[in-house]
Formats: sequence, C-alpha cells, structure tokens
Amino acid sequence: MKVGDKVEEGDIIASLDSNSIEQEIAKKKAAAQSTSKTIGASINAAKKRLNEAIENRKNGTNASIVSAENALNQSLDAYKAATKNYEDYKNSIDEGYNSEIVGEKNSRENLAYAEKSSKLKIDQLNRDLSESMNKSSENRGLAFDKENEAAAIQNNIDNLTRYSTELGIKMTDLQSQMGNSQGSGGNSSEEVDNSLRNQINNITREQEEVKIEISKLTEELANVKSQKEKYAQEADALDKEIKEQRKNLDQMNIDVDKARDDLKADSDKAIKSGKAREDQLKTLELNMETAKNAYEASQVALKSAEASADNEISMLRDALNSANANSNNLDEVELKYLNEELEKTKVKALKAGTITKIDAKEGEVPKTAIARIETVKDLKIESTVKEYNVHDVKIGTKVIITSD
Repeated sequence: MKVGDKVEEGDIIASLDSNSIEQEIAKKKAAAQSTSKTIGASINAAKKRLNEAIENRKNGTNASIVSAENALNQSLDAYKAATKNYEDYKNSIDEGYNSEIVGEKNSRENLAYAEKSSKLKIDQLNRDLSESMNKSSENRGLAFDKENEAAAIQNNIDNLTRYSTELGIKMTDLQSQMGNSQGSGGNSSEEVDNSLRNQINNITREQEEVKIEISKLTEELANVKSQKEKYAQEADALDKEIKEQRKNLDQMNIDVDKARDDLKADSDKAIKSGKAREDQLKTLELNMETAKNAYEASQVALKSAEASADNEISMLRDALNSANANSNNLDEVELKYLNEELEKTKVKALKAGTITKIDAKEGEVPKTAIARIETVKDLKIESTVKEYNVHDVKIGTKVIITSD
C-alpha cells in the first residue's frame, strides 16, 4: 500500500514478518505424532516464559520498557535544556539585558555623545574664534589710532622744536643788537638796552615754556608709542591664537565627520546584529520544537513498549491456559494458536478511507502506528500553482497532492 490508496474496512494494508510463525506451523504439523513428553516440555517452557515476562514487568526489568524509559528521560532532559536555552535567549532580548544589545546600546550612546561633544566644541571654537578676531581687529584699530596720535604729537614736537630754534636765532640777534648799543653810550642807548633786555627775557621765558611743552609732549609720545606697541603685540598674539583656533576648528570638523560616520556604521552593524539575533532565536525555537517532538515520540514509544509487554504476558497466559486445557490435543491447539498469530501478522484497515500517512518502513519493527487512514472525500485543499502552469489547470483537472 502507498499514500493515496483507498481501502475498505478489513482490507490488508500491511503484513508483518511471518516466516517464523509459518515455520513453526510446519514443524507442528510434522510433529503431530509427538509424544506427551514433548507436550509437557512445551507447557513447562510456556510457564517459564510467562513467569519471566510477569517478573520482568513487575520489577521493571523488561528490556524494551527500560530502553524506552531511558530514551524518554534523555529526550525530556534535552527538551528542558532546549526550552531553557530558547526562553533565556528570548527574555534577554525582550528585557534588554542581552550582552550584545547592551554593548550596542553603550556603543551607540558613546558615539552619539562623541558627536554631540564634538559639535559643542565646534560651537565653542567658533565663538572663541569670533571673539579673538573681534579683539584682534579692535587692537589693530587702537594701535592705528595710537599711531595717528603719536604722529600728531611728533608733529607738535617738530613744530615746537622749529619754533624754539627760531627763538634762539632771534635771541642771538637781540643779544648782538644789545652789544652794539652798549658801545655807543648815551640815554638813548640805555633805553634801547632796556628794550632789548626785556625782549631777551621774554624770549628766554618763552624758550623755557617751549622746552617744558616739548618735554611733556615727548613723554606723552613715548607713552602713546608704548600703548601702540602694546595693542600691536596683543593683536599679533591674537592672530597667532586665531591661526591655532582655525587649525583646531578644522580638526574638530574632521572629528565630527568621523563621529557621524562611526555612528552610521554602528547603526548598520546594530541592524545586522539584530537580524542575526532573530535568526538565532528562530534556530533555538526550532531546536525546542524538535526536542519536544522527540519527547512526545518517546512517550508514545514507552506506552507502546508497556502495551507490548502486557500483550506478551496476555498471549503467554492464554497459550498456557489453552495448553493446560487441551493437553491431549496440544498440537491442534497450538496449530490453531499459531494460525491466529499468523493472522495477526496481517494488519487490516479498521475503517474505509484513504491512506494519508505511512509511518512504518519495510524491514523495521513498527514503534508507533503503521499508517493513518482518513476520509478525504470532502477534503478541501488550498495550494499554489506556479505561474507557468496556470493555463494547464482548470475545473475537473485531476491532480496528485503530496505533502512534506
């Protein structure tokens, strides 16, 4: 039989290995004339097998059951471990304490802080640069003003110096006139001398006043020149500072660009890491489901092993009772029993329907149901058709449905 075959109730869908039973039947037929001693030995052997089967079932030493129980415990441990791995990983993601997520968050915050810090530094550098440029311009202006002021003072000094020279020449001329007047004598000469002397005294006072004024202006000129030099030096220092500030500003702009690039790269990396975590979570979930299926299959296998052990005891007890009841006809009874067992090797459909699944494999001992029979007459199936096959499908077209 294969998946898709239709069967009626009672149809044979599979045959178990019956070679041993058939051989036993042949032997029994050939030994129809065996002695009662052989019958007694068979009864004793049946009793022994029955007692051993009951003892093993009672003490939990049945090999099939022990093996199934060990497999069940192992599959349960594997299922618990897979469930824990999945739940731990999922909780670490949902609650945000996953080491990768924490690391990505810290990295993102650090990079964002670096970018913000760099921008703030740029703003401060721009303010400092603007302030330095304003101060430099202001000092240059003050130095220029002082230079003009110094030129004006120097011009006054030069004018006073020329005026002082003119006074000196005038003084020399008056002194010469006075000398000539003293040589001539008379009242008229004395009046001239007095007049000249008064003029000389006036010039002398005026020379002193000019000298004092030149001294004041010279001191003021030195002070103005000092201030002009001070402003010029401060402007030069600020210009150097401006040059360094511009250099720092250029470097800071590079740092901001790098921080922005690093932040973008970190964001791209976080997206890829997030997808990797999703894949890992799906893998762990699949492992958990696989372990769960294996555990459930182990439960079924254990029940099957227990049922097989109980069936074996029942069969041995029935055989022994039958042998005891009909010891004189043991061969016939055993032949009937073997024929019944032979019939049991033929697995028949319990109901009419379609075979939708076959779990057993030829040559292997079935551990679960051999096949599944279902009524698919009114079954509705939704499926997809490849685009290039659409024109080949219409109402009434017969199709073959397969599944994984």
